[in-house]
Amino acid sequence: MKILILLFSLVFPTFFEAQDPYEQIARNIREIKTNELASQFDNTVEIIIDGREGWYLRQQAEVIVKNFLIKNRPKSFQIVHKGAPSDGLTYSIGHLVTEENKEYATYLLLKNKSGKMLIQQLKFEIQ
Repeated sequence: MKILILLFSLVFPTFFEAQDPYEQIARNIREIKTNELASQFDNTVEIIIDGREGWYLRQQAEVIVKNFLIKNRPKSFQIVHKGAPSDGLTYSIGHLVTEENKEYATYLLLKNKSGKMLIQQLKFEIQ
């Protein structure tokens, strides 16, 4: 059975990735696909960048994140920790390294809404 799962994951790697919203988010951040990232935002989302924070509608949040990622082009981004504190909420901590070798801790808070995990908060904090 393990061999079958391994074979399936090698032939269809995106199947397993599609099951994990954090992997989709990581790919969208790495590739600056803010339109796809915004599709994972709730209707309003809290964005925090270097201590500046605010609640924004999905479209506004997309512009803010896009501007940040264009200014700080990702060289790499990976999720380093995930957790599930309570009531349909999950969180992750990511590590962003920019082309200028700046490093940001990235915090994500997602909530299950109608069977879809939606971003409630996205935070970039310089290290």
